[in-house]
Amino acid sequence: MNELHEHKKSDAVRWAVVFILIAVLAAGTAGAWTVLLRDGHAGGAEEQPREEAVCPGPAVTDGEGNAMESGVVYAMPAAMVFAATAAEQSSAGDGITLQATVIPEAADNKAVVWSVTFADPASAWAAGRTVTDYVTVTPSAEDGTQATVKCLQAFGAQITVTVTSRLNAHAKAECVLDYARRITDMSLWSERTDSRLTEFGADEILPDLVMPSFQEFESAMDNGTVWAGGYGYLYGAGTPDEAEQADPEQAWADEYEARCFTFSDHTVKDNRILTANPDTDEYYAVQVTKTAVHAEIRNLYAELAAELKGRQHTDAEIWDADYGRFRAGNNPFAILASGDGGKWLATPHWTEALYNRYAVAFVEWCKAHPDTAICEITYAFTGKYSAFSKTFAFRYNPASVVTPVFAVTTDTGAAVL
Repeated sequence: MNELHEHKKSDAVRWAVVFILIAVLAAGTAGAWTVLLRDGHAGGAEEQPREEAVCPGPAVTDGEGNAMESGVVYAMPAAMVFAATAAEQSSAGDGITLQATVIPEAADNKAVVWSVTFADPASAWAAGRTVTDYVTVTPSAEDGTQATVKCLQAFGAQITVTVTSRLNAHAKAECVLDYARRITDMSLWSERTDSRLTEFGADEILPDLVMPSFQEFESAMDNGTVWAGGYGYLYGAGTPDEAEQADPEQAWADEYEARCFTFSDHTVKDNRILTANPDTDEYYAVQVTKTAVHAEIRNLYAELAAELKGRQHTDAEIWDADYGRFRAGNNPFAILASGDGGKWLATPHWTEALYNRYAVAFVEWCKAHPDTAICEITYAFTGKYSAFSKTFAFRYNPASVVTPVFAVTTDTGAAVL
């Protein structure tokens, strides 16, 4: 199910570009992010890698986008794009073999020399580096007209492979090599605090549990003391102007992308991160979400929802009637309220007694399972050249999980004098 991501106006700030629990990379001009919340530790499903970067498509393409593979001889193209190194498992792991065409066909000596250089050795990235640490060219035919090109590492400046006639130094052909940008890590950005919810290298969402009294809960929601959602991989204020929108590389988004992504060295961008909303002048992300929460927590929410509205509800109805996703937050009731703008808590059954009972139930579960994820959120990004996925586990900081005190009473029995 492809959906345009949630677009809500905050009382404190008008969002111009907000990505909340998203997973999309637009291949070319558009695409789809995929966000999967899976069981993993949370529900006992088979353990998956916490972080994985792969090349789902061709590891190497020519300038026209045609796949190139090891073991095949190709007429030397004018350009090639690498999306993986030779060390990675791919169809191009043994390098790409190129054939130089010497004209005329009747030439008596077709011997050639191959070389590899940075296109601009004085560029900021190339200066001081050795090109053969990144790309090698090894002649393989008897007369040297064939050579195998291998990419050893990601590179951040264009590299040129040149083949030159031994008899005529002016008779030469060149192939320009690019390396496609790949995501190497991601973090989550909090719109609420305008800062990272998770740091690079971290794979847990670990907020402190905040459990105010029933009387204080509504004001705590209003002032942000308790919260749910409002985070994702990117938050940017402002709308790109016409010139910026026309930029196929979306350079205007680089500042925001750097907040939540780290990338490999590259010379071309794998994809455009942002996708235009066709109904507005703002940029959003198309998203697909699937929610899986720890079974016992799911049951707690199901029981709470049934008491609030007098019937059983699906997970999608509980988490979010429109988007069907669980939002991590620092309070379990805020998580529920975030799903439908607080309507869950506007029923006559939303009482202090109910709040207190379920608050204790949530806290006691967390105390009994301090290292267990309430849910796990997997972000999977698929672009034109590469794919990346990372799983975040959401649980509460055990040091903050304390059974709250809701009242102090006196003995109402008869006094003994």
